[in-house]
Amino acid sequence: MNKKALEFSFSWIFATIIGAAIISLAVYAAIQIAKTNTGAEETKLSKELTVLFEPLETKTASGLASAVKLTQEVRIKSSCEIGGENEFGKQKFQLMAKAGITKKWSGQGGNASINHKYIFLNKTADGKKFYFFTKPFNMPFKVANLVYLTSDKYCFVIPAGSQFEFVRKEMGDFQSELDNIKVVTSQAECENGMIKACFGVSGSCNIAVTGDRDKGIVKKNGKDMNYVTESFMYGAIFSDYDTYTCNVERLMKRLRAETTMYVREAQLLSGRCGSIPISSLINFGNNIPKNFESGNAAAGALMVSLAASLEDQNQAVECGLW
Repeated sequence: MNKKALEFSFSWIFATIIGAAIISLAVYAAIQIAKTNTGAEETKLSKELTVLFEPLETKTASGLASAVKLTQEVRIKSSCEIGGENEFGKQKFQLMAKAGITKKWSGQGGNASINHKYIFLNKTADGKKFYFFTKPFNMPFKVANLVYLTSDKYCFVIPAGSQFEFVRKEMGDFQSELDNIKVVTSQAECENGMIKACFGVSGSCNIAVTGDRDKGIVKKNGKDMNYVTESFMYGAIFSDYDTYTCNVERLMKRLRAETTMYVREAQLLSGRCGSIPISSLINFGNNIPKNFESGNAAAGALMVSLAASLEDQNQAVECGLW
C-alpha cells in the first residue's frame, strides 16, 4: 500500500466497539439513577456517552464480538436521522434504568447524538445482558465498521448445505461471546422464547432471509428489507426497519463522498504513475443508490458488480488507491 492510500484510509477509521461503550455507560447510569431520578442527572449521563466514544476514534476492530452482563435491567432507546444533503446524519441514544420503589422506567432523560457511527439495533432494547459484534462494510474500499447490538435471544435456522453456511461459521467463531444466538438445522431445535430467523427456508419464523451472501431480502415484522453484502444482511436482522433504512442511506452518502475523494486522488496520481481510470470511479459514484428498497434493489446489485470491477482494477495498477 502506498503512503497516500495509507494516509487516506486512516482519515476514515471509525470506532467499532460502540456496543461496549453504550453498555459501560448503561452500568454507570443504573448506579446513578438509583441515587437520583432527575432529568438533569440523566441528561448528564447521556452526554457522557459522546465523551466515551471519543477515545475510540483512533482505533479499529473488525470482526469483534462481546457481551456485557449488568447488575440490573437497563433500557436503551435509539433513533436515527439521515441528515441534510451534505451531512452524514446521526444516531441518538437515551439510557434509562428502573428506579424507585415501583421499579418503573424513569420517564425523563437526555439524548446523546453520535455522528459517524453506524449501530444496528432495535429502537428499544431492554435487558441485563447485551451482546454486540462488528463487521466491516467494504465497497470495495473500507467505508465503515458496522456494529450490531441486541439483548434478545435468537435461533438461526440454517439447513445443512445451505447457501448461508457462512452464517453458521461466523456465528460459530463468536460462540463463546454470543451465547444468545443458537444455530440449528431445523426449527424443531429452537427453544421457546427465542426469535426464529430462518435462512433460505419457509415456516413459522419471526425473520425470513432469502437470497445469498451478496444480495437478498430480510422479511421482518411485515417489512421487506433488501440488502447487499452480508454486513447489511446482519443489519436488517438485528434492527428495526426505520433504523436499518436510515443507516443504509447514511452509509450510501459516505460511500459517495469517499468515492469523490478517490476520484481526486486518482487525478493527482494520473501524471505520476498508473492508477484506476478516473472514468471507472466516476461511473461507480454515479451508480451508488440512495438505499436498497424495492425500487433500488437492482441498483444495489449493479453497485456491487461495479465495486468488484474497481477492486480488480486497483489490484492490477501500479499505484493502488486503497
